[in-house]
This record gives sequence, structure tokens and C-alpha cells, in this order.
Amino acid sequence: MRKLFYLCLLVLTVSQNSAAQADTIADIRERGHLNCGVSRGIEGFSSRNSAGDWHGFDVDICRAVAAAILGKDGKSEFVPLSAEQRFSALRDKQVDILSRNTTWTMKRDLELDLAFPAITYFDGQGFMLPASLVIDSIAQLSGAKVCILSGTSSETNIRAYFELESLEYSTVVSSSRPEMLSRYERGECDVVSADRSALFGDRLQLKDPAGHVVLSDIISKEPLGPVVRDNDRSLQDIVRWTVSLLVTAEEAQLLRSSIAKPNEELSALQKLFLSRSGSLGSTLGLGETWARNVVATVGNYEEIFKRNLGSASPLGISRGNNALWYDGGLLYAPPMR
Repeated sequence: MRKLFYLCLLVLTVSQNSAAQADTIADIRERGHLNCGVSRGIEGFSSRNSAGDWHGFDVDICRAVAAAILGKDGKSEFVPLSAEQRFSALRDKQVDILSRNTTWTMKRDLELDLAFPAITYFDGQGFMLPASLVIDSIAQLSGAKVCILSGTSSETNIRAYFELESLEYSTVVSSSRPEMLSRYERGECDVVSADRSALFGDRLQLKDPAGHVVLSDIISKEPLGPVVRDNDRSLQDIVRWTVSLLVTAEEAQLLRSSIAKPNEELSALQKLFLSRSGSLGSTLGLGETWARNVVATVGNYEEIFKRNLGSASPLGISRGNNALWYDGGLLYAPPMR
């Protein structure tokens, strides 16, 4: 009798876990759009244009996931969140996914009941300062007042680095990016410290962008990527393999414009990629055209990077560590087979 009780309990637990895992995907399909948590405005990653439309690298990652789940016409609703709000908003199901310049750390992974399915951008904490200071190294910043954002890992990183290097410093903490940049322009701090990629966008918000420089030095590893709830295993898999799809599509040189071409005009590698990824769609609970839908919606990883952050954008950030592995970068996707 006791064995039967435990067996029933096990079956009930598995059923409850499976239902919890399936709920988010079912909810997304029922409402017809993906709820995506983004920043309140980081140029190049997630910001609104004059018409109120969202654009940016993180925004495109969400649109790719929406296309995988809902098809090429799948929609995303964007919810702007502060650094301090982001994790509670995800846990409380205000959003389905975070795509918001969020660093994957051991503490966050283990203690927040959240999951980091993929790295989309290899970043590091850097510094922006007036060009008039004629400083080209972090080692020259001893005694500096550093503007940072609350709710981020910036203060911990600064403390660890400056103490290790025996450099004097003080921090000026702000609760929002506009407040931080305003205090910097008013001279309340000497430098701004944040993810180096974000600093290029911050510089564009200043009255005289050309009067400020972003140092090449970094003091931390900041692997950025989307975040979902820990029990959303199905969504974790979809996010992980959607990001891998974007990278592999670049390797296969499959462009958004290529998808509109007849199948016979694609290369053998492109056909094989679409065939293999499409056939595995059912394992993810997706349709056979999910890979085509994703690339048709946002293009491959290179296209996303180029238009939002790279040479086709105002930021002009080089690929660097975010180049493909065979081009000297860290970008590497597991085989899709």
C-alpha cells in the first residue's frame, strides 16, 4: 500500500512539473504574443524610435524566439524594466523571457530560480570618460569618482578590481541610466562604468558624444543572454536552440533575403541546415518551418549584430569576441543534428 502511495505521488509530481513546464508555451500561443522584458533604453540593445517602435539586439532575440513559437508573423510585446525590477518581473510572470543585457553568473543561476539558456553577447565591464582627461588605461583612474547603476554587478566588479590593483575610488550610484548620465555630465563623477557595449550607446545620449571615449580595457567577464524561469524547460530548450540557430545560420551564410528564394537556389549546406533543424522542430514542440520562420524574421546572427551594434549602426562596435569561432571570436553553437 505504501509503495502504491509513493508511486501515485511520483506520478502526480511528474504531471504537475510537466504542466508547469508547458504552461508558458501554451500561454504564449493562447495570447498570440511573447511578453519580453527589455531595458528601459539602451541604444543598440533595446530602445524605442520616434514612432514608439522597439528595436535593438535584445529586441531581435525576442522576435526570433516569438517567430520560433508562433511563426514568422509571431508578435512580441516589450515590457521595459529596470535592473532592479527584471528578475522579480520574470519570476512573477509579468514577462515570459528577459532579453535585457543580463549577465549569467553562478549566484543568479543557483539562487534566483532562473535559467540562462544561451550566451548572445560576450561583454565586459568598461569605462567611459571625457576625452579631455587624456587617459587611456584603467590604471590611471586612481582616485576617480565612478558613476554606476544600482541593481547591477558593476559595484562588486569595481570593488574587486580597484582593491586588487590598490587604486583609490568612490562610487556615485544611480537608479536609472538617464540619471547616471545626467550626473556624469554635471561632473558629479569622473567616469561611467557599465557593460562596455552599453557605454557606446550611452555616449550617443550625451550632448557632445565626440568629447567622450570608451576605454578598450575591461575589468570583468559579462556573458549576456536571455533568461527564463527555471521550471520552463520547454522554453529553455526553444531559446537555447533559437540562439544556436542564429549562429549556425551565419556559418551557413543563410541570410534573411535567402529565405525568400526558391529552395533550389540555396547551397547544399543551407538546404542541409534547414532540413536538419526543421526535422528536429517537433522535438521542441515547434513546426517544421520554425528555422525558416526565425531567419525570415530577423536574419542570422551577423545580420542582427551588424544592424544594431556594428558597422550599419551608429554605435560601430567591432565583432571582437562576438565573432564566429573560426574568425577568432568566442561564438560557437552546438551542432544542429
